[in-house]
Amino acid sequence: MEYQALENEELLRLSLNAIADRRDAEAMDLAKTLLMRDPEHLHARYLLAAHHAQLGMVDEAEAGLRRVVADPASLPIARLQLGQLLLSVGKNAEAATVLEPLRARNEDLGAFSSALIALSHGDRRACVDAIEAGLGMEQQIPALAADMRRLRDALGEEQTIPASPARLLSGYGTGA
Repeated sequence: MEYQALENEELLRLSLNAIADRRDAEAMDLAKTLLMRDPEHLHARYLLAAHHAQLGMVDEAEAGLRRVVADPASLPIARLQLGQLLLSVGKNAEAATVLEPLRARNEDLGAFSSALIALSHGDRRACVDAIEAGLGMEQQIPALAADMRRLRDALGEEQTIPASPARLLSGYGTGA
């Protein structure tokens, strides 16, 4: 498909829709088309990295998310997803460091970051408590809240932390 007549914002929205509808090839094609036009487009870089994570392309996802997080206009949700990704591959100390700047946010992302930091330290109870606190706040990204509920439920059922707790988590568009 050719996208010359579409503006960058239209490409971004179409990519988000394709991701939501699990049209993986189309979503990536749209994001990459936008990045060819504007290599520094923060949201397109984020979408591509998040999509790589959803496809299990861990190295590509990590590199892309690191680039987004390093941008001065960084997206908080990218930092959260990078922390999740690092947890999923056992880089717990690094995940806690990446997530720490979000902890001070007085909103659901701050609470969920605190939960993931607690998880990185193996503190199941503190993780569940922070998830509960986050769920009690206004939800910026409903898919994130759903994932946090799944993580809370998994931790509640287990006596130990699941082997890959961050695998319960998914992508969240360009939120927050």
